[in-house]
Amino acid sequence: MLATAGALAAVAAVAAFAATALVGQTAFPPDGDRPAVLLDDRTVAPPAFALVSRAWSDDDGDGLRGGTEAPLAGVVAHLETADAQPARHLDGSAVAATTTGSDGTAVFDDVAAGVYRVRWTLPVGHTPTTAVVVPGHALADSDAEPVGDEAGSGTGTAEGLSGPVALTESAGLDAPDPRDGVSADRLLRGVDVGAVPAAEVLVAAQG
Repeated sequence: MLATAGALAAVAAVAAFAATALVGQTAFPPDGDRPAVLLDDRTVAPPAFALVSRAWSDDDGDGLRGGTEAPLAGVVAHLETADAQPARHLDGSAVAATTTGSDGTAVFDDVAAGVYRVRWTLPVGHTPTTAVVVPGHALADSDAEPVGDEAGSGTGTAEGLSGPVALTESAGLDAPDPRDGVSADRLLRGVDVGAVPAAEVLVAAQG
């Protein structure tokens, strides 16, 4: 079957349009009437985020980490949404809780973008010191407001809860240091918790 003149013209127009195509750009067909958005065949992965949280024994209970105040092991840290659901990795799986070791550090890696909060479950007999905000001391102040065993009696497990934590591209976060041992593109430090034995809190309150 012979192609009609109209069909040949249509084929020529399509070929001309294809010749203008640039990956990831908008190309215009020969008639100039309607722009076409060409999809890039290269998939760009969304950025991954990490958060490093530290726990320490706040010996003087002032909410600031002093040079001689030691890390606190055994603190269970949870990264969660505002409605207390687990944060998510880029693959959609839940971010598991992590427990601080002898260095007092808890690390969350490969986290999807979002606004979260950190919840700390302290060892029995401890209670968080009051959160403080001291200009220039973001990496040394406590960010935990007491929840759970709020009386600090030491008879139950006390918890601390941070305010909102933004893990987003617009948050201006740092690139990780190789020593951080994370795979994320951006990292947030300074969401930390100081804790004291509950008995000390009671003595201070009574004194």
